[in-house]
Amino acid sequence: MNEFTLRLKLLLRDRTATICYIAVCLVILFVIMGLNIHSEERSSLPIGLVTEDESSEARILSDKIRANDALYVYTDEFEPLYDMLLDGYINCIFVIKNGYGDSVRRGSPSETVMLYAAEDDKVSTIISDIVAGCMMYEICLDKAFVRYLKLEPIEGRNKLDFDAFSEYLETLAGSDEFRFAFDVKYVDGASGEASPSDITNGMIYRQMIAGMLAMLLMLVCFCSCNPVVSEFESGIRGRLKTVGTHRLKGALLEIAALIAYSLPVIVLISVMLFGTAGMGGSLRLLLIDLVFAFFCCAVFYLFAFICRSVFVYQLLGTVFLIVSGVTGFVSVFSGLMGTPSFSASPAACYIDAFIKYVLRA
Repeated sequence: MNEFTLRLKLLLRDRTATICYIAVCLVILFVIMGLNIHSEERSSLPIGLVTEDESSEARILSDKIRANDALYVYTDEFEPLYDMLLDGYINCIFVIKNGYGDSVRRGSPSETVMLYAAEDDKVSTIISDIVAGCMMYEICLDKAFVRYLKLEPIEGRNKLDFDAFSEYLETLAGSDEFRFAFDVKYVDGASGEASPSDITNGMIYRQMIAGMLAMLLMLVCFCSCNPVVSEFESGIRGRLKTVGTHRLKGALLEIAALIAYSLPVIVLISVMLFGTAGMGGSLRLLLIDLVFAFFCCAVFYLFAFICRSVFVYQLLGTVFLIVSGVTGFVSVFSGLMGTPSFSASPAACYIDAFIKYVLRA
């Protein structure tokens, strides 16, 4: 075990590797604690909401819009929200105008909600449909009640008041006779297996986080191999041949030392994601990170063995990092961009395993 112990000691004494190590840990803390905490809200569509009407109907609509997972709602006065719209921070502004409640109760709620959006913004059309869905039940309920009051009463029966009418419709809506909903299942393109929908708005953000974590792990492995290529360049490796150490055995032991050197970062990632992935997901992530670290250390050790020059090694390793990272991030949108071949890159494989076995398992 001399090669393992010696390599680990040299890594711990290497100033460049230590600085890189500390920087990577700080970035991991920022990425996981920052982006992951806000992934759900930041992946929603940002809109502004102004409620001028003080009726219960306006309050119900406002609560439904803010509770919608597809929307991230800023509530304020119109002027600050209008400035945010001009600066591009929000997609549009909805203004629930005075008289909204009275109009809904009369069964004629037209021109009671104003939409402000950029002229060429196509997304606002989708958002307006979402908001319309939030309004639909109350509008239909009041319009139906107005029509109900116009009907001729049945002999021997008194007409219901609004509260009784509303309760009666709620019982109808909850019955199996009038039940209607899509049963959504997402199909794995590789296996063809369908599973119940558990995809959230923050999924794409977590895929980006997984890509960042893959890049950071690769960076640690890349920096940890710098002393190895320096030994090749300085000729120390040539003197080691006289000792008679088996080359393959020594390489495997040194790669094991590189993985051991990366182990605290791997454990940090698993611990930081415990709240999101749970115990089982964290343990699976630990295993995924170990396999990925072994692959990266083996690749960069091979680069060091082939290059035998610090400059060439750093150039080749940087290109490998950039290409793998870019293809990994592109793979997140491979279905839209028509580039499924990028899914074979190391970072893309890490993202895929992260989503399949850490978040969904």
